[in-house]
Parts: sequence; structure tokens; C-alpha cells
Amino acid sequence: MAVYSYNKVYNFVLSLAVTDNLSYVILTLKDAVYMKSTRLTNNRLDKENTMVAETNYLFIPGYGNSDEGHWQTYFENQLTNSYRIQQSSWVNPLCEDWVNAINTTVIRYEVNSIVLVSHSLGGIAIAHWASRFNTKIKGAFIVAPPDIEDPYLDLNLGSFTPIPSFKLPFPSIIIGSSNDNWVTLNRLNTFADNWGSKLIIIGDAGHINTTSGYGNWEDGLDLLKQFADGNLI
Repeated sequence: MAVYSYNKVYNFVLSLAVTDNLSYVILTLKDAVYMKSTRLTNNRLDKENTMVAETNYLFIPGYGNSDEGHWQTYFENQLTNSYRIQQSSWVNPLCEDWVNAINTTVIRYEVNSIVLVSHSLGGIAIAHWASRFNTKIKGAFIVAPPDIEDPYLDLNLGSFTPIPSFKLPFPSIIIGSSNDNWVTLNRLNTFADNWGSKLIIIGDAGHINTTSGYGNWEDGLDLLKQFADGNLI
């Protein structure tokens, strides 16, 4: 409507012009207004194109998968855009299979929208995936990564060793426990230093699983949301 009104005024004034100079002034004014309008439109489009994509949460359970009472299942039910990465075998895991399953899922999404949410062996799988593909996702929320180089139980996890010790190419946070049978505090600190991760110890929480009472884990869900919003890194 504003453009139409301007054109009417412009055409009326132009019809009254008595010199070429006046016509030139009016034409210059119109071009300037058009150029300003174009710049404003382009700026608006640029802002729309640079908007942060909505977060997609991809869940990676550990050995044996996560049951209905597990915090991962609870998180999935509370969050939109959540998906559990399925493995060909949960009880006879092979690192290469798990890494390929992660990558096959990741490439379906905009990589800058992805937060990987792992428990236990899933966190070690993330480190292997990152070392192989070097994909710069939004981040990884790694809970209770186990020290499988000195395992609490022999579950034939040798294909996941040695544990990668390089800096992950994306932001990451490790949530650990002070009395986890699968990993010492010293090793958690080593993982955090090697991977460039922020480390948060939540106290005596065991392996942070169903057995240790972590089902409807509201504090954990809040930590995940803060991490996805960039408030913990």
C-alpha cells in the first residue's frame, strides 16, 4: 500500500515538472527509496536464513539398550524432535556397527541442529564416531561413559578400545558420578581433558541408570536443555 501511494505522488509530481533537472531529482529520489527498501528486504531474509535450527535430540543408549524406566526413555517422551538410534546388536556390540548406525542417522538431519544424548557405552561410541567422521554437530551430552579399558565386568567390549583421546570437534559435556563402578573420578577427568568436555559430577549416583534410580530425572533434563541452549559451555 505504501509503495502504491508513493508511485501516485511520484507520477503526479513528475507530470508537473518543468525542467529536466527537476525530473532528475525526482528519479534519483525514487531510486534511493527503492534501493533502501531492497536492502531492508535482504537484511530480513539474511536474518531468517541465519536462524538457529530447532534442536534434534538423538539418543544413544549403552550396552543392553535403555529400558522403559530409564532416564533416556523419559527424556525422549518429554522432548520434541527426539529419536533413539537403534543398533544391530545391543548385547554383542561391535564398535564399527555402532559408529555406522550413528552416522547413518546423523546424516538425515541438519548437523548444526543435532545434540547426541548418550549413556554408558554410547558415549564411547560417540568418541569413535567423532574420530572417524569429524562432523561438527551442535553438541554431545555424555552420561556415565565407562572405562572399558579397565572394565567392571567382561562384556566383550574390546572392539571399542582403545578409547579415543582427541578433542571432539563439537561442544560436549560429561555427567558423571562419584561412585560409578564402571569408571573412576580420575578417568572421568581424563575423558573430559582429552575430549575437551565440561565435566559435572552429580554425587553418588552409581552408573546413573535405572538401577541407581535415574528414571524421571528432572535435574538431568534441565541440564540437557541448558546445554542445548548453549548455557553450560
